[in-house]
Amino acid sequence: MPDEHRESNGRDGAGRQERPPRADDTDDRTDPTAPTEPGDSTESAAATDPTEPRAPGEASDAGDPTASPGRTAAKAALLWGVIAALAFLVLAQGYQLLEFGTLPLTVVVVGTVAVFAVTTLLTYVAGP
Repeated sequence: MPDEHRESNGRDGAGRQERPPRADDTDDRTDPTAPTEPGDSTESAAATDPTEPRAPGEASDAGDPTASPGRTAAKAALLWGVIAALAFLVLAQGYQLLEFGTLPLTVVVVGTVAVFAVTTLLTYVAGP
């Protein structure tokens, strides 16, 4: 931080306490001799351009860089299935709390599994 914005008490202009630099506070990206890794910002612009079409099986930008687009879609579908199943359980609990009657455990379990399966399947088929 520039010295003109530092107050005399060792705080920056926003009132935050500045910590002294440590030995491990190095930035390898500024070192031209540092080895680059896949996914590093020094790759060409074409490789990181989100509008550039990707080959089948090529890694996507979201999530795991080694995951294929099909694997990413399956993971997203499974997560939506989990969300729907949890929402079903919340509704079943609310039904019982409002004293409309009790639901047998088998109905809750079968309903939850059915909601999970249908939501996962529909999300995967209708995917992006």
